[in-house]
Amino acid sequence: MVWLVLALAAAAPADSTAQLQAQARALVAASEAALAKGDYEAALDKAQQAFTAHERLSADAEAAWDLNTVGMANQYLTRYADALDAYRRALALDRAAGSVDGEITRLNNIGNVHFLRGRYSDALQLYEDALEAVKTRATDRARARLRRLTLSNLAALNQRLGADQRALDIYAQLSSNETMRPNEEGQLLVNQGALMRRLGDPVKALELYRSAQQLFAGAAHRDDEISA
Repeated sequence: MVWLVLALAAAAPADSTAQLQAQARALVAASEAALAKGDYEAALDKAQQAFTAHERLSADAEAAWDLNTVGMANQYLTRYADALDAYRRALALDRAAGSVDGEITRLNNIGNVHFLRGRYSDALQLYEDALEAVKTRATDRARARLRRLTLSNLAALNQRLGADQRALDIYAQLSSNETMRPNEEGQLLVNQGALMRRLGDPVKALELYRSAQQLFAGAAHRDDEISA
């Protein structure tokens, strides 16, 4: 669903547009900071305001990321239906804007909601769609990170289904040259730690958990740090 305020945006003076852009940037920064701190209601509020600003600017790609923050905040709050709605709206904007990297991110996040709700076949299909898009359409700038992100989700799904060897095989495909954001890398390490613990290697598991904790602490993701 796309909200159009094109006439207003086109008619606005240049200085008003610049002010609105600055306001949107500030709101994005505030929403991301609140999300990292675990203040999810504040993250929702700021992200919604940023979305409204980007909507007025007809900036679909940026608006999609605002909705992504809305989805993540709702996901952390276990409001899965609301998270799914936000991610799907973001995906529609990604496709309207031709943002393949955003589309791949949204496919992963929608898959994550299905994963959390126990809809594993739906999650698998979305992760596979995302991986295919990574191989064929992702930008050079983001391909490595998005590949690592998608493979990490596929490995986590196989862990949940008890396919430990398949999960190990997927983890083995990850390259040290691929990097994700600190919170994403931290979650990957937590998942690998859980697998090592289940396979009877508590020493390796503890090492992975501690590395994850350091990443979360450095990125000020408090809830994830406590979890690790």
